[in-house]
Amino acid sequence: MSPELYLQFWGKAERPPGLEWHPVAYHCLDVAAVADVLLRVNPRRLRRMATLLGTEPDAARSFLVKLIALHDIGKFSTGFQSKVPGLYPKHL
Repeated sequence: MSPELYLQFWGKAERPPGLEWHPVAYHCLDVAAVADVLLRVNPRRLRRMATLLGTEPDAARSFLVKLIALHDIGKFSTGFQSKVPGLYPKHL
């Protein structure tokens, strides 16, 4: 999938729907970046999560940030994209 194609999928849109929107790919990266910062500034919590995952803190942080980046993968679906017809990706 080319960058131009996946950036046509909206993740956050103005309510009521308008022209203002944020690509779902960027939204997922934004959330992952915030999660990474939160895990880094809370080492005690990260160690606890690592213990629960049976791994080291760095591995747990890496895994969790990647998992969190996928939290809204369903927003690429036709069902979600059709919620704002004016923003429906042109290629679908």
